Amino acid sequence: MPAVLRRPAAAPSEPPGVADRFARVVRSRPFEIAIVVIMANGVVLGLETYPHLGEVRPVLRWLEWSFRVVFVAEIAARVLAYGRRPQDFFRHGWNVFDFLSASSPLRGRR
Repeated sequence: MPAVLRRPAAAPSEPPGVADRFARVVRSRPFEIAIVVIMANGVVLGLETYPHLGEVRPVLRWLEWSFRVVFVAEIAARVLAYGRRPQDFFRHGWNVFDFLSASSPLRGRR
């Protein structure tokens, strides 16, 4: 489970900024339900290990890339939720793990 995002509330006279909006999104229930996307991604990756997939392989590749886009967008939203201190995102172990998990497939294969 990702680390809980704790940011001080904006002063009542301040309009909500970008960081506040992203913090609200990150704490929302739909954002937490993203575990279903992670499980579906695991199923797709597992299916790709079978050697004889035939016509299904391109569909699985497309799904895999779709999941990557979702994961990168999730990480970007969580980093943006830290506002002017995005480096604080990396103070939590789960955030570092999520960042490495989401970014490692984007490096390409050798």
